[in-house]
Order: sequence, then C-alpha cells, then structure tokens
Amino acid sequence: MVNQPHKIDKDYKRLLTVIGFSVACYIASLFLPAIGFYHSPMNGGDEWIQYDKGYELLFIGTIFGWASALFKANIGALAVYANFLYVLVVFLLIFRVKLLPAIMSLLMILLASLSFVYRDAGGEIPSPLGDEISLWGYGAFLWFLAQAIVAIAGFMQIFREKSASIWFYILLFVIAFAYISEIQRQKYSNLANELERESYFSKWIMLTTKEMSGIEYINLSDTLPVTALSSDTVVGIIDNEIEYRKYSVINPTAVLGYQESFVTPNKFQYKGHFWQVHEVCEHYSCMNIAELSEKKDVDYYYTIKSYTNNVDYLVTDKSKNVVWQAKARAEKLGHKYFPNYGSELYQLFERLKTPSTTDEEDLRDLIVSQTYNTGVLGCRVDSYNRVSNAIKLEGRVYQMSEYDLSNFRLWCSEKYLALIETEKNNNIPKTVIFFEREPDIHPIRIYAWSYLDENSQNPTKLLSNELIFTKDLLKRM
Repeated sequence: MVNQPHKIDKDYKRLLTVIGFSVACYIASLFLPAIGFYHSPMNGGDEWIQYDKGYELLFIGTIFGWASALFKANIGALAVYANFLYVLVVFLLIFRVKLLPAIMSLLMILLASLSFVYRDAGGEIPSPLGDEISLWGYGAFLWFLAQAIVAIAGFMQIFREKSASIWFYILLFVIAFAYISEIQRQKYSNLANELERESYFSKWIMLTTKEMSGIEYINLSDTLPVTALSSDTVVGIIDNEIEYRKYSVINPTAVLGYQESFVTPNKFQYKGHFWQVHEVCEHYSCMNIAELSEKKDVDYYYTIKSYTNNVDYLVTDKSKNVVWQAKARAEKLGHKYFPNYGSELYQLFERLKTPSTTDEEDLRDLIVSQTYNTGVLGCRVDSYNRVSNAIKLEGRVYQMSEYDLSNFRLWCSEKYLALIETEKNNNIPKTVIFFEREPDIHPIRIYAWSYLDENSQNPTKLLSNELIFTKDLLKRM
C-alpha cells in the first residue's frame, strides 16, 4: 500500500504524455492541408487543386456546417463538430473520469467518420453540391490520429488499470503512416501515367482517392507540336461519333465546348463543307455563329470515337498516316475522361483561329457613328434554308444551332448588316447579329439579352448600352 500513490502518479504522468502527443498532432493538423478537390475547367485549360487547411475547415465549418447539412443534405459537413467532442474528451481524461471519455469518444469518431461523405459545399445555399473529396492531406491524417489516440486512451481507462506507453501510440503513428504511404506509392508507380503523376500527386497530398486511368499517356506535343498549326491549316473531322450521338447531324458545331475531353477546332472540314465558328458572342448565354463554305484541301484529319466507357483519339496527316493516337476512359459518372487531353487539344486548336481585327471597345460607337441614320430594314437576304436553319448573305452561308433564323429581320447599311430578332408585337430586340461588310462580309458581334418589361418593378438585368442603341435604331427605321 505504500507504493500505490507513486504508481498512480506514474500512470497519470504517462496519460498526460499521451494526451500531449495527441494535442500536438491536433494542433499540427490545423496548419496543414487537410482535404482537397480537383477542378477541371470546361473548354480546355489545366486542372487545378483546391486545398483546405485544418483551421479554415474548423472556422467555416463551425459557422456553416449545420446549415450545409440541414439545407443541402451535406451530412459530411457535421464532421467539423467532432473537434468540440475532442476537446471535451481531452479534459475528461485529464480529470480522470472513467466511463464518460469512452462514450464521448464513440460519438466523436462517429462524427469524424462523416467526413468521408463530405462534398464540396459551394457558395450559396441554393447552389448544388460539388465533388467528393479527391485528396487527403497530412492535416487530415494527424486530425484522425489525434482523435484515435484519445479514444484508445479513454477505453483503456475502463478496461485497464494503467495507460499504454507513449511508444505504443508512436508505433501506431508509424504503422498508419507507412500503410497509407504504401497505398499512395502503389497508385503512383503502378496505376498513374505521366500526366496523372504530374497532376494528381504533390508533396502536400498524403493520399489521393481520384481514380487513375491505368492508360498510357501519349504526349500530343511530342508528335504534333503547337507550331505545326496556323490559321491557314485545314483540319478535317472524320466520323465524329460524339456529334451523331448527342447532337443534330445538321450542325456539328453544337458539340463545341460540351466536354473538355471532346475539344474540336473552331475551323474544320466536315462532310461536304468547311466550317468556321465565329466566336463573336458577347454574353455566355448566346451561341456563336458558324459559316459554311466549299471544301478545302485538308492538312490533318482529326477523329474522336466514343464508346460506352472509352474514347479513341486519332490524328492523321493528309496521306492518312497516323500522327497521334491515344485512348481515354470515363470516370465513374461518365462526365469526364482521363487521361484528359482537353488542355493540349485546346492549345493546339487555338492556333487555327483567325485574329480579330475589330476593336471591341469601339465597336458600338463605330456602328452608331457610321450607320445610325443610313440603315434600311428589310433589305434582301440571298436565301434561307428552313431545314438546315442556314441563311445566305452576300454569297456567304451562316448557321446557328439554337436560334430560328426565320424569326430574324435584316437591316443593312453601307458598311454593316444586322440580323435582328425581336419580341412578338413589339420592337424590343432579343438578339442582334452584326456583320461587317468590308473587306468581305463577316460577323463581328452577337448581342443576346434577358430582360423583363421596362415597367417591371424587379428587372432581372439592366439594359445595356447596346440594347438601348438597338431599340433606338429600330424606332428610327
């Protein structure tokens, strides 16, 4: 009995050492990247990684976690409240409470495990949930470890008279770290290709949960450098099954920008015509206009063949010799394909674009000053094809995928043409397509507006200067 108080003090010091190790892991977790998401832009571009550090998740999650779970069904957001139970368990252990630390530890682990179903919450409450967690950083590892240590210590207070040695927890740390690192190493060495290693692995990532393709990455720039194409290069599209499956055969330009994996050039030869997409849309909500002309001599042929879960890419020269050939396969939901060649294809096809010679800032003033009082509404259209929704102006054929050109009226002046679509029974323009007539006719800008009646108490959008000008123009005609 003489040595009992000394034994109790020794066990308590051991317990405090264990708690100190746990708290050190927890504090370190707050300043390291914890979770992250891969974001893949549409229309090409490079994927980028969003990291969230521990203290950021703690601060934002504490304030908004309950709202995200309640209003957006993002129950993973409740995991942040495991932090408060962690603090409670630590204090209960310090005061040597027997049963309660184990009970609170169970609740803490339950809440922390909800982080595995956490989704990128986005901004506003009405906004949809984003992707699942794509990577786990060292902050998350230390956060889980800190909770596991105090949970084990809490249960040991019930089933054992003395606490486990600090070396037991250090061994636990080493084993867990080595196991997860080996999983990451296997994924890096055996499953990821060159592009995926560069994109999805970094010194801040302890474990990436993003599925690797297992498909070899074939570098496009090694076989077809960007400098090989210019604005005069003609690319032919052959059997592009994406267009047949998803869109109208009449207008293959509708597929442009659908997915980053299915990037197509804005100038290409398809079937019996040469297509040029004029990127003259002012607002995101409107579509660009395509010009059809006679066939040309093709320099390269480009093919995308889509299957249930795979995509085949093929580029050949004019003699049909293979220049570049690659494969990709769909992710779980089928919205993205990897390896993702979208960024390289986008940069390559940017070389095909014809540089604009029109100063966008001066465009409206130019039209106003030179054509304001000289235009004529109802001037002649060469022809209109209702089946293909194509219109012929001064020998050039144009087509749009989402507008019925039969609803447009033509306005002409010496230097400009304008196709104007108005609301029924009034002269409020919905869409205006301006063309410049010199040196050859070509579209220079599309304006598309969303609006309510002028007398509405809650207009959705202020009328722009271009809309005011166009309305005034119609009144003068």
